[in-house]
Order: sequence, then structure tokens, then C-alpha cells
Amino acid sequence: VARSTFAAVGAGQEALLLSGGDYGLYTDSWFLGPAGQAVYIDNNSNWNTIRRSTMNANSATLGALELDFADHNIIQDSYIENLGGNRAVFYKVGSDTNTLPQHTALASTGTNDTMRIDRSSGNSISNSFFVNLGQGFGLGLERSANQANVTASTFIAGSYGVWSWGNNHHNTFSDLHIQTTFEAGLSFNESSSNTVSNVRVYSSSKALDIEISTGNSLTQLYAYSTTDPGAWVARDHSTTISLSTFVSVGVGMRGLVLYQSSVTTVLNSYVQGPVGL
Repeated sequence: VARSTFAAVGAGQEALLLSGGDYGLYTDSWFLGPAGQAVYIDNNSNWNTIRRSTMNANSATLGALELDFADHNIIQDSYIENLGGNRAVFYKVGSDTNTLPQHTALASTGTNDTMRIDRSSGNSISNSFFVNLGQGFGLGLERSANQANVTASTFIAGSYGVWSWGNNHHNTFSDLHIQTTFEAGLSFNESSSNTVSNVRVYSSSKALDIEISTGNSLTQLYAYSTTDPGAWVARDHSTTISLSTFVSVGVGMRGLVLYQSSVTTVLNSYVQGPVGL
């Protein structure tokens, strides 16, 4: 399918539904769901590709693009937007090894994530731009969203920029720019054995927030906060930090706080604040 327009004007309906369909190719097209979804891929629909296309939705209850038990799909060089208050992209349970590469622009509003990955593993995001126009999140990984690779992307959000909560492990975050207003830029909670490298975080809240996690490794991280600690590490075990910079300019704040944490290693790093560590 190429150079076509698909519109679903019914409430809660999809402009494109792939259910049990494999190896489809959709290019240079527009998928419009003004009262529902742009694209819904489910029921073991695998190895499909959407390229150079636009997906628009305006829903408070549905994502513009949703994958549900769908693997090995590629969404490339596309623009995905939901201005109705829900997510732009939602990978539901069992949506594994999907790829979102090369300058895919995402936009949403409201208090939801721009993109959420839930109980799905091995997904890849690269060279993408995520913006949340409301007070929501950028990218959220939850409930055993494991082995994701997020690289060379930008996240701008009112709340958390990138968060990984709920028994997630072995995710990789590299070459990222994260900017938030109300909550932490990069947040791990019950999230272990993740790797962070060459990430810059700017926040009006904590730039980095790690809680109840184990064995995370961070290198070449720049974390800057205007009001809170540059980094907050609490009830954590075996975090390793190297070649990193933590700065807070908040009144009476510390550049880095270690609270009830054990076996934390900080090497070759710079910590600055009205109070240092």
C-alpha cells in the first residue's frame, strides 16, 4: 500500500487495522482517526513495515498507534500524533522486538506518556524525537519491559522524561537528550541491570532518580537540576557511576544524594551544588 489516505470517522475506530497479517508494507500514506486510532496492530501481526507516513489521532482513551501481541514490526521515518490526551504510541503486552528508527516524531498532550512499553521485550528506538505538550511523560517502560535499546533520541515532557518502573531489567539508554519540568528527567524504580551512557538530562525536578533498584551502570551522564538534587539514589544496591557530572543550582540542594543505598560506586565524576554530596 503506497501514497494513500485512510480515515476512520467512527468513534473508537481504526484507520488501519492489522489483525493476524504479516509482511505488509505501507509507505507514504496518511492514517487519520479523528475520533479513534490511526493504526492498530494485533493478534500476532508480525514483520510489517510502515514507512514515511503520518498517523493522527484525537483520543483520550486510545493511542494513535498501538501494538498488541505483535512482533518484529518496523515504524520508520513517520510522524505519530495524538492530541486527544492519550498516548501517541503504546506497545501492549507481548509486543516484542519491534523497531522505531530514524527520525520518527511523536507528539501527545494530557497526562499520559508519549510512548509506553508494557510487558514487552527487545524493542528498539533510535533517532527519534518525543514531545509531550501537556504534563505527561516522554517514554515509559513498565512491568517487565526488558532488553529495550533506546538510543540517539530526544525526550521533552512536562513530567518524567524517561522512566523504567516495575521489575524491568537489562535495558540500554544511550546518546539521549532529556528535558522535563515537573518530575525527574530519568527515573528507575524497581528496575535493575540497566545501562546508561552519554545521556544529558535537564530538569526543574531531580535530573536523575533511582529508587529500589539493583546493579544499574551509568557513565558519561550529565544531570542538571534547577530546584532539586542533580541525582537522587535511594534504597538502592550496587549502582555504578563513572565519568559523570551532577549539578544542582537549587537553594540548599546537593548535586548527588545517596540515601539508604549500599555498595554504590562513584568514579571520575564531578558533583556540584550549594551542598556537594
